[in-house]
Amino acid sequence: IAFTYGVALDHEISRTARQTLSANREPVGTFGSTATTDSTTYQYRFKKDDLFIYNLSADFSVSYKIDEQLDSGEVDKVWTYGAGVAHSVALSRQLSRKLEYRYTREDDLDQPELLEEHRVTLTYEYSF
Repeated sequence: IAFTYGVALDHEISRTARQTLSANREPVGTFGSTATTDSTTYQYRFKKDDLFIYNLSADFSVSYKIDEQLDSGEVDKVWTYGAGVAHSVALSRQLSRKLEYRYTREDDLDQPELLEEHRVTLTYEYSF
């Protein structure tokens, strides 16, 4: 059981560009929470649709998460960076295809090694 609250500001720069700034908090010890970690996350995201051609989108995000273990007093601070490019095409009225590349990098301030992920996803979606 956990209680989470947050706030988000969403700004539409133009018809094809949007940026979002958000903050979320999951405190311990509220409304019967059984969590042992006090968590706070700040995130910024920028997304651009129709980048150079129609249906090509790109996005960038950065987030900062602070986890405080109440039983041990340890504080874990993690920066996460993400970027992606996706292209979608309607193959028919009901079938669409999406090809996406996503890069994610997680930088834990307490750990010397970085966690990096490169992911390519091909999705076919059929709508009834």
